Amino acid sequence: MSAQIMTHTPEQTAYWRDFAISNPGRVARTLVLRPGQTTREGDNQGDIYPALEAVKEISVRERSGETAAWVNLVDAGMADALCKNVCEMVVAFQTIPGMPQELLQDVKNKVGWL
Repeated sequence: MSAQIMTHTPEQTAYWRDFAISNPGRVARTLVLRPGQTTREGDNQGDIYPALEAVKEISVRERSGETAAWVNLVDAGMADALCKNVCEMVVAFQTIPGMPQELLQDVKNKVGWL
């Protein structure tokens, strides 16, 4: 049995990829949201994972020579936002009653809990 943790859809990632290019500051502001907070555009913590995925995709492109979008993200405060996000990230999940122990262990392994 294999666990898959779904945090967002491909459409949400595409939505945030557009913002990473057109409004990199919005992406940086979103990544540092705390519970209950929203950005001035109305983004919330549910937007963090697709925004991170978009940043990851752009960083991969940067390594292949497409640097403009990455430079704009860095100039908008992305490095600080990523560091803050990593330092404050808390990974939590609830188990389903009767969840098989193998599945629970698989999820824990995937999120780095031993």
